[in-house]
This record gives sequence, structure tokens and C-alpha cells, in this order.
Amino acid sequence: MTSKTIALSGAEIRADYSGGTNAWLRNDGTATVYASTAPGVTAGADGTVSIPAGQSVGVYGANGTVYLMGIGSVQLIGSDYSTIPFRNSAASGGSGADEQARAAIEAHAGNTEIHVTADEKAGWDGKVDETDFTDHKNDTTAHVTADEKGSWNAKAELSDIPTTLPANGGNADISKYIGTWGAPEQYYGSRLKARILFNKFGDSRLGLTTDTNNEIRVDYATNADTLDGKHAEDFINVSATRKLETSINGTLGGTYFCEGSFTPDYPLKADGTEYGHYGLLDVRIYGSICYQTLQFENGIVLHRACVIGSTPWSDWMNINDGGNADTLDGLHANEIASNPNLLLNPDFRVNQRGQAEYTSGYTVDRWYSPGKCSAAPISGGVKLTSTVTASSTTHAFWQDFEFPLRPGKYTLSLKAADVTGVWAARIRTVTAAGDYVDSYYTPRLQAGINSVTVDLSDSEYISAVSVSLNKGTQIGDSLTIEWMKLENGSATLFVHPDYAAELAKCQRFYQVRTTNDIDPLDLRPSMRTITDIKAVEGGYAYVAEL
Repeated sequence: MTSKTIALSGAEIRADYSGGTNAWLRNDGTATVYASTAPGVTAGADGTVSIPAGQSVGVYGANGTVYLMGIGSVQLIGSDYSTIPFRNSAASGGSGADEQARAAIEAHAGNTEIHVTADEKAGWDGKVDETDFTDHKNDTTAHVTADEKGSWNAKAELSDIPTTLPANGGNADISKYIGTWGAPEQYYGSRLKARILFNKFGDSRLGLTTDTNNEIRVDYATNADTLDGKHAEDFINVSATRKLETSINGTLGGTYFCEGSFTPDYPLKADGTEYGHYGLLDVRIYGSICYQTLQFENGIVLHRACVIGSTPWSDWMNINDGGNADTLDGLHANEIASNPNLLLNPDFRVNQRGQAEYTSGYTVDRWYSPGKCSAAPISGGVKLTSTVTASSTTHAFWQDFEFPLRPGKYTLSLKAADVTGVWAARIRTVTAAGDYVDSYYTPRLQAGINSVTVDLSDSEYISAVSVSLNKGTQIGDSLTIEWMKLENGSATLFVHPDYAAELAKCQRFYQVRTTNDIDPLDLRPSMRTITDIKAVEGGYAYVAEL
């Protein structure tokens, strides 16, 4: 049995549990709670049971999942037994309901977090009200308007007023410019992004000096609008955003600012989206080879190359930053790596007994049926068909382990192709001595991948995995399983095993030979123990099954 406490806030919730077919519920709150084995819980509807405050009910055939609606707290115990596990219930004469209700009321009354005191109310009532700000809000002397701010912001700063007369509009031999050492002028659209790199090094005619801010100053006696009839912008060699393919070619190296909307061959990801909308392009030329490196504002760096005049540009390549990625070629780690499967013959392909259908006993290799369902190996798995009507949990198809698996975290998963009836899968645990401890079930099996993960304590060992018939399954209901997997840790990708290797593993437990004399030269694997020998079609079988 397993137990858990569930808090309800009014909305319908799904509660999963392990440890039994039936769900026993005790209402520890003060209001009626409703429960059902199916979603869409409705008070008074068929399939919905009501649980008054302090009382207990059993939901039969829940099989690991029950749906609850109400307010308060519910105690849930999973059990295969029909005996109520709670001491206080309606069956005890009604005193339990009264005790539970009184306890809930006392707990509510003593909750200081949700109640307030008279002092707290007085403190809140004494706080400032919005109307207390009316006088301040209407004080036009203390506040300014948007028009006033706009008018003041439009006025000139003191630094904008020149200390000398402006240029007279004449012409001069030289002009004056102040700048810092930096990259060539780059443009962010039409906006200046960087300062100018002076190309006149040590020209004494310009009077170059370096001040304390490491700025290069050019000192002149006169200033003018033009030099030899040209304005300053006519002498500044700048490049606005360029087209990558047509303008930045093998003869024009340097650094340029690029924007996606202006560059037809701007690099895109495979899905058509941009790596970044703005990029700083560095062009380097080494002989006849030209390299382009594009660094985006988000840190992503791409590069490409060409032989000038001979080859087209290579594809843009993403420079790996050595970091961690969410996926590789669109796949997550658990879709690439796969933990070893602890089950033998997990896809049911090994069938040494050779029958088309089994009714009881060992079926396909390593899988056993006690006669509750038939097992038919088919292409792509095995089809189980119920031969009984299940009134409770009945284990119908299982694999035992020769040696119990040690405590730890395990995941059991299976892929179902078709499901009719109520089926589940489980992990069965025992003590080190072999005594039964618990069973951990998947929810009701549905088409697709189903799983259950457990983290076993030091005292629990896995002895078997099984597929069970649950209450509600009728004769003729069926389950088609493509594969099953038990692995350490969380679920990872299922990989079909090599058939020859899997056959050799299974032959440790069962082998078919053409004679009852064991050939010492036979290369089939040794069996786990001294075998039984029985006649089968085509020869003799050597049996060492568990």
C-alpha cells in the first residue's frame, strides 16, 4: 500500500498513485469532496461518489489514477484489498466524521495567516488616502507642463554659444578638425557610429599635437566653410551600409557595418530567420583569397571566403563558441544517447519455441504467461488477448530477473500500438531475502509510449516486470506491444537489439537441439544451470528457465 495527502482548492485535479487497484479516500476537510475514475467530475452524476467531511469511501478499479474535486485535504491510500484502511470513518459509528470536522474547524480558527486583528485593521485605516494628495496634485506652481518642458529643452546650451565669430563663408587653404584614433567611419543606417581615423601621420604642415585625452588636434590660424571650394564632407571617405556580394569584394578590405534590410545576401538560418539584424563585417585579403567575418550584435560570429575573380563565396560558417547547445541536428541528448535495456528479448523477436500463439507457460523467449491471456508473436511485437474477465488486478505477462536488481532509480516504459480494455505495466519489488515489498504501476495504458519511474530505497530490489489485466477488462480485449524497456535513470531512446546477440542471451535459458546428446563442439552459449531435456518438434529442448 502507498498513501499520500492531496490538497484541493476547488478545481478538478488528477491524482496518480501506486500500490493497488483500489483508491481509498478520507475527507479531512470541512466540505464535501467528489471523486471519480474518469475526468469531468460532476456532483450527483453517474460514476461520481461524494465524500462528506470526515468520512471515507473506496473507489474500486481506479488502477493508479483518481480524479478529485472540492476544497480541503484528502488522504489517499492505494490498495488491492477491499477492507477500509482508515480507523476513523463512517463505519465506526459516525464519531470519526465529527472528530475530523472539529479538527478542521480548530485548524482554521487558529490560522493567524488568514485572519487579521483589530490593531491591524486600525493601522490600515490610518494610512494615507488618495484624496490626501489632492492639494499637492493641483498645485500648478510646484508642477510644470509638457509644453513648458518642450520650450525649455529647445533652448541653447551655454556651450553652444561660440566664443569667436563664425566662419565668414570664405575659402581657406586648410580647415580644422578634431578626432580620436579609431576605425574608419561606420554608419548605422544614416547615424554616425564611429569616429574618423586620420591618415596623415606626422605631417608637420598640419601642426599635429597630442593632448592629455590622447586626441589628435590640428591647429590652424583660420577656419572656413570650404577648402579649395570643397566642404569637409567631400574629403571624408566613409562607407554606409553595403551590399555584401556586389560592393564588398576582393579589392575593398576594411570594416563595415551591415544591416539585413540593406544587404540581399545577408546570412539566414536554415529556418529563414536572421542570426542577428545588425552585424559588423571585417574584410581581409591575403593574396588572391578574401575572407569575410560577420559579428552580430548578439555575439554570434560567421565567416566565409572566396578566391577573388575565380570562385564564388563559400557558405557562411558558424564559429563554435565552445558552449552548450539545446539540441544537435534538432535532437535532444535523450534522443541520441540510450541507456542499456535490462530486459531480455525486449522486442519479442526471439521465439525459439516457434509457435504462432501461446496460451500459458513460457511464450516468446523469457516472457511468461500464467494463462490469463494468450500471446501471439507478430511482425513488430507481440499481441496479448485476454482469456478472462478481470475483477481485480491480474498479472498476465511477465519477465523475471535471475538476480534481483539493486536499489536505485529505474524507468519502465513500453510502446503500445493498439489497446482495448484496461491494461497496466508494473515494476515488482522484493527485499534482499525475496519477500514482496510493492508494485509500481503505469497509468492505464494508452496507444503510444507509457512509462513509470521509481527511486527505490536501499531495502527494495526489482524482481520482475509485468503487464497486468485490470478490473474492467473483458474476454477478447487485447494489447499490442511493440517493445518494453527497463533502464537505470530516466527514460531514453529505445534501440532494437541485435537479433543474434539477443538469441545468444536467451539460449542461456532455453535451447533447441536436434538430438538429446549434447555435442561438445556445439558453439551455442552455456546454460545457466543443469538443464531439463524434453522432446519438441524438430528435436529436443534443453530448458534452464527460471
